[in-house]
Amino acid sequence: MTRRGPETRTMGGAQRSPSSGPSLMGCAPLHPSYGSGCRQEPPSTRTPSVLRGFTLIEVMIAGMILALMGTLVFGSFEQAYRQKQATEKEDNRYQQIRAAMDRMALEISEAFVSEHFDRSRYQQRPTRFKGEDDGDNDQLTFTALANERFRPDEKTSDEVVLKYFLRQDPDHDYQDLYRRTNPIIDEDAMRKGRRQVLCENVRGLDFKYWDQKQDDWVDEWDTNKPEHDGVLPDRVKITLKYKDENGDDRKISTQTQIMLTKSLDF
Repeated sequence: MTRRGPETRTMGGAQRSPSSGPSLMGCAPLHPSYGSGCRQEPPSTRTPSVLRGFTLIEVMIAGMILALMGTLVFGSFEQAYRQKQATEKEDNRYQQIRAAMDRMALEISEAFVSEHFDRSRYQQRPTRFKGEDDGDNDQLTFTALANERFRPDEKTSDEVVLKYFLRQDPDHDYQDLYRRTNPIIDEDAMRKGRRQVLCENVRGLDFKYWDQKQDDWVDEWDTNKPEHDGVLPDRVKITLKYKDENGDDRKISTQTQIMLTKSLDF
């Protein structure tokens, strides 16, 4: 009896021996230590929630939270910026008032009167120190050695007639502090001159004069009057009233000492 050899099977036109083991087509290869066979891939462990994207509701909620956070951050920055502007405006205001006070104090300290004038032309000395009391609208007119020459060929001396007073601002509903200068000392020196704003939005201007005889402050002074004939006050107190950025009334005061308190006669 003749023994038949092992049968061969065909798959897709290819022959293989039954002893060759199961087909590895479509199977992951195994480590050599595992021998022949087919290893099945484990099923996916990922859940459907990981695979899906954001829903429209989630996107809208995230957008609303982001917008709210942006609004809060912008509001804090805007408030800080407004506070910075208010502080800078208040500082500028105080610097303007402080500069006006320093200017007045310096020029008043250089005040003088002189007995050297043409008596055939003037009945009274043209140099004068006259302080007028009018509540919160005082005026001070005086001669001083404080003339400013802006051109080298300007034919003027160091003498000048100065006046400080308040006037209504032409464009706003408040008063301004004015400074008037006249380098020509004559009969009209106390009434004429070039006027400029020294400080804006001033609510009050007050001058006090120290009378050494009375040992007290007085409200008025005039070197052409008998009680103060040819004599200037030792000191002058200057008070400026104004409103701050919050609308509250404020005032600032300073004192200045006059160097030449007696009329020049030499």
